[in-house]
Amino acid sequence: MKFWAYETPYCNNIVFAADIEANKAARRLIGRGWTSPKFYSDGDPGRREVMFQRTNPGGKGGHFYFRSEDSDREGEGARETLSHALCKRAISELTGTTLRVGGREISIRILESSSETDVVIGENRYRPDVSFRFESDCEHEMKWGGVLHVEVWHTHATGETKAKDFFNAGLAMFEMRVTEKLQFNVAENVATRADMDQHVEWLKRLFSGWIGGKMLSDPKSREYLLSENKSLLKSLGQARMEKSSVEKELEEARGQVSGVRKELATERLISAGRQTDANQLKELVAQKDRELQKVNTEKGQMRAANAAAGESLLLWRLVAACSISLLALLMIGLLWLRFAAGAHN
Repeated sequence: MKFWAYETPYCNNIVFAADIEANKAARRLIGRGWTSPKFYSDGDPGRREVMFQRTNPGGKGGHFYFRSEDSDREGEGARETLSHALCKRAISELTGTTLRVGGREISIRILESSSETDVVIGENRYRPDVSFRFESDCEHEMKWGGVLHVEVWHTHATGETKAKDFFNAGLAMFEMRVTEKLQFNVAENVATRADMDQHVEWLKRLFSGWIGGKMLSDPKSREYLLSENKSLLKSLGQARMEKSSVEKELEEARGQVSGVRKELATERLISAGRQTDANQLKELVAQKDRELQKVNTEKGQMRAANAAAGESLLLWRLVAACSISLLALLMIGLLWLRFAAGAHN
């Protein structure tokens, strides 16, 4: 059984069987031949099927049904869940939000919003869940031409063909998912408009802060590409100027290196000359040292010779002294002998 429907083939106003039954009870119309107005099934605007509302057997609650009496019939296209419809409505009523895509945060101010608006790309006709015309302080207003389409994923994700067509047409598309936390958890057979409005307001407060999702189509508008190209050309010009400056500095550095090399060569020559002088000086010092050693050797030899000569002289002096003493004794002896001989005569 169906417990909610749209008021018209195109609008997003949802009605609940429980509210209609409450209204009929208040007006005492239950069981009195109440004629149901037309309501419309879920599905894309313009493709919704006519439905009617009636009270359940036994008089407790009510439901919507198709004219064919086939209560399991779902109409054309994929069945839209109530959670999907309410999430779509909440997003369409926002005045601003921040899209969280990966590590990026894209803040937008919504100027105009619409739901299920036709977008014709080639031979294909699409109806994004919500379409925004927005402004932003970041680059994405220019990048996306100030237009963003939003897809709400509950039971099935957006098809690849649709995403590719939007990208090829230069249209930005963002997809968010209805998680368990975001689902409408009131049973549809007892849900009322008050329950729906309360849930939508809660979603709006939540989505006014941020909406997480991914970009199915992240194109670049012609104006953005021109601006990007201009920035690239400016960067290229700056890079060329920097390159020219670097080349000039490099040429100056090369000149300085050449000068340093010349100075180094001169210093090497001077150093080589100084090394030669040093080597000659070392050789001279070595020669003088050898000569000094030779002189010291000769001095040693002379000292040894002098010492030997001194000892010989001393010995000769002793011999001479002894000789003189002996001679004196001999002379004294002779004189004594002469004296003795004279006295005898």
